[in-house]
Amino acid sequence: MVQLLATVLEQRAPSPRNFRRELPAGLARVVLRCLEKQPGERFKTYADLARALAPYGSTAPTPATLGLRLLAGVVDMTLLGLAAGAVNLLVFGGLMAFMEQSLQLSPMMLACLLGWVCGVTLYYALLEGRWGATAGKALCRLRVVGPDQNPPGFARALLRALIYILPPFAPYWLAFGMNPKAYMTASQWTQTFLGLSIYVVMALLFVTARRRNGFAAIQDLLTGTRVVSRSALASRPVLLAPEAPPPAVESAITVGPYHVLQAMEESAGAKWFLGYDVKLLRKVWIRVVAPGTEPVPAPLRNLGRVGRLRWLTGKRSPGENWDAFEALHARPLLELVGQPQAWREVRYWLHDLATEISAAEKDGTVPELALDRIWITAEGRAKLLDFPAPGLTGDAGFRSPTAYSSASSASRTAPSFLAEVAAAALEGTGAPGTKAAGDGAALPLHARAFLANLPRLAGADEAAAVLKPLLKRVAAVSRWRRAALVGGCMAFPLLACVGGVFGLTFVQELTRRNPGAMELSSLLQMRASARFFGSKNVKMPADRQLAVYIAHHYRGLITNETAWSSWMMMSMIKGEGRKFAEQSVADHPAPTEAEIKEADAAVGRHVPKQQIFGEKLPPALPVMMLAASLLFYVGLPALVAAVTFRGGVVLLIAGVAYVRKDGARASRLRLLWRAIVAWGPVVLLFVVAVLAVAGKLTWEPWLAIALLGLLAALSVALPQRGLQDRLAGTWPVPR
Repeated sequence: MVQLLATVLEQRAPSPRNFRRELPAGLARVVLRCLEKQPGERFKTYADLARALAPYGSTAPTPATLGLRLLAGVVDMTLLGLAAGAVNLLVFGGLMAFMEQSLQLSPMMLACLLGWVCGVTLYYALLEGRWGATAGKALCRLRVVGPDQNPPGFARALLRALIYILPPFAPYWLAFGMNPKAYMTASQWTQTFLGLSIYVVMALLFVTARRRNGFAAIQDLLTGTRVVSRSALASRPVLLAPEAPPPAVESAITVGPYHVLQAMEESAGAKWFLGYDVKLLRKVWIRVVAPGTEPVPAPLRNLGRVGRLRWLTGKRSPGENWDAFEALHARPLLELVGQPQAWREVRYWLHDLATEISAAEKDGTVPELALDRIWITAEGRAKLLDFPAPGLTGDAGFRSPTAYSSASSASRTAPSFLAEVAAAALEGTGAPGTKAAGDGAALPLHARAFLANLPRLAGADEAAAVLKPLLKRVAAVSRWRRAALVGGCMAFPLLACVGGVFGLTFVQELTRRNPGAMELSSLLQMRASARFFGSKNVKMPADRQLAVYIAHHYRGLITNETAWSSWMMMSMIKGEGRKFAEQSVADHPAPTEAEIKEADAAVGRHVPKQQIFGEKLPPALPVMMLAASLLFYVGLPALVAAVTFRGGVVLLIAGVAYVRKDGARASRLRLLWRAIVAWGPVVLLFVVAVLAVAGKLTWEPWLAIALLGLLAALSVALPQRGLQDRLAGTWPVPR
């Protein structure tokens, strides 16, 4: 025995998989954590344990939608791109040096390219194989699972990653192989086609996605994996009801084995007391009835469901007539409906009541359905009582229970009773007959649809079935979700701004290394456009004049083999334009003064007068680029989407819609006004930034963008809705 106790105390419990190999590894880890010796290593709360067990429940996982998978992929590619850029700077010092090494196929470049492919593959294989989610999928609450609903393991995840990563680049390898110079010298149409082919092939991987197969892509089908929404265990809201310490009961009056703590209520037929069980250390409700009162029926005495008040014991004799019930903490429903209750709590109450009524209808124990017979426990659970809740008073900020008798218990159906409960709880008026249930502005659209259809449901069974999936849906638009909306609107403009500034800096470096390159590129593009589209409205110089101008002004650039064959010049000037420039130098080795004068007169006016790429960038240029991106890529589409679809892509992905004060969907005109209010400051920012770039302002754009950021932060910090919603009279709600 001593040896057995020592083993239990010192040795860790063996994994359940040692005895049943078919058990999921994740489930075995949860069990082992529950059996840890030290309390600090076990789950802190039952909610934590429930979340850990959720992926292994009997409920089928929800397939991830293609929109969320796309968003997760964008996040992953952005992170990988940033990592690749950081490595590029560390190893090569910049993009230009990397491209020069690429054209030479240097060993360092090949090693970095191979390392990048392996790194991206391992990023997906390790994270998805071990934990079931990359950073993007974790952010979007998605996970990759195998046939046993566990993370698929390294082998499956590796194969899945290879199928996803390699095929999109197949068109490039088939066209150019390991010859980047061929790609640089290819026509613009060829480069555009190959760039688009990457996304076309990625899209083709999802041609098999159907709702019936869980939106499975080709990589999912070939590896036996699926991408599902992470099980979000919706925690039931609780009522704050601090538990008092055990009372001193030595001198208390007793009823049966229970000590009376205080009187609760006295009515015509019964007296209610709060009692205490000194043996089991629990509080009880004691009902003392008149002699001759019938005992509690056997079906009610035997009830043990969580949705009903449990009878403990009782006695009928000439001297004692009482019944004891479990004591409930928190408050009766009629005390809560003095103030409007949130849908987040009410949906659980409705589901509890529907489940209990459904079960009671099957065994014939349905009590009278009335609002004064509902108690909300400290755990946030609704219980049905077989009698009016004891302790109710008439001055608690709600009407007397008799005022709720809009229909007799015999004629009231379960759906109509649930609708009455919902109206009383959501409105907070205690008068369910005055308004329809769910007229609160912050009510989700799916909740409003349920409440509108609730009286027409067949019974409690159907009501419980319809309510069950609603418990897992988002009940309110939180500050985090509103912040995510702001972030979603800012993501692309920020990337465009950073990319634009980087691109301009890159072009400046190119111009510094190769003076005249941008001018020559502009002239050749002008010639190509004139030949393709025609030049009826604009008098263009003849090819001979253009050839003389190029031969005279850009001979040094074209004849410099190192500069002319660099990757920058090959990417800027290619195809027929490159041949024309080289032929111009060959055909006009020494143009005369007259030819040069004629060419300058005909071509010079088409050369850019201001070499913006050779000058220092204006300090306010990043602000202008950000404002322009916000205005033209987000603001204007938001105006169009408000009128056309009552919301854009970001709102659709976030699952947010807008309603009026009465809870009805906001009109297109109101949403247009909201969009104008929201994006109006961006117009002012753009104007200020343009004036600053033109040299008329200095520090004002930075102040304007700081104020715009402050307004965005203030809107997110405000409860329930932002400034634009308050000015437009709208409320954000879940769809």
